[in-house]
Amino acid sequence: MQGDAGCLLPLFSDAVQNMDAFKKIAGAHGLALAPNDGSSAAGVSVELVRVSTGESVGSNETDEDGFYTIPYKHTGKRAMYTVILGGAYGLEQDIQHKGNGWAEVNFDVFAGTSTGEFNLDLSAGGSGHGGGPKGGKAR
Repeated sequence: MQGDAGCLLPLFSDAVQNMDAFKKIAGAHGLALAPNDGSSAAGVSVELVRVSTGESVGSNETDEDGFYTIPYKHTGKRAMYTVILGGAYGLEQDIQHKGNGWAEVNFDVFAGTSTGEFNLDLSAGGSGHGGGPKGGKAR
């Protein structure tokens, strides 16, 4: 088989590509699920609030599978935020952001709890994971 430049190309080949797609994730994302029957909390509002000002910096709704994403790019020093699952659930989870960090917050709406994990600084190239299992607060 010949390519455009007239060189011979193998019939089958493998290629590896790195798009650094995960380095561009910033904000908060996660899942709201009712583990007792595996159903999702679809169409529920989720909000990201900066604790120091009480300002809502982003919001979204869970999709039909209970997943949500709130894009937000924090700049400056490390700061505390709260991810709030609204509707009838009224759950919230405190997280920290620094630089272009992200946070994953998952809500167990049946048990009324949440877990959070956050990356403090993607721009530094380190993992910087923090957080971990934590009971969510009822609102």
